[in-house]
Amino acid sequence: MKKCPGHIWLWEEDEYIALREALNKHDPLVSIAQMAIFLGTDEATISAYLTGRLSLDANFALMLEALTGILVKTYSPRLAQEISRFNGARPKRKKNATSFSRRQPPESYSL
Repeated sequence: MKKCPGHIWLWEEDEYIALREALNKHDPLVSIAQMAIFLGTDEATISAYLTGRLSLDANFALMLEALTGILVKTYSPRLAQEISRFNGARPKRKKNATSFSRRQPPESYSL
């Protein structure tokens, strides 16, 4: 009897199916060990992402895109939108803005 991966939403299951299809079409195949090294985790965690025991998140999606070239929007429009919202939320830095650095003590202050 096949063990149920856990309680997941239908849209999450659709994402997993689309992700597995995208990975199967991708050439060359990337091993779970390579993904684990790239993400800085172990193979069990990557396997849990790919089988639905862990929910797909933006970190995993970005790692997978960087490693395989598979765009996030091909398997998860939800995560692609979340990533684009996050990227748009970062404040733009002015070209002539001063950077914050460690303050220097006054010359009269001695250590």
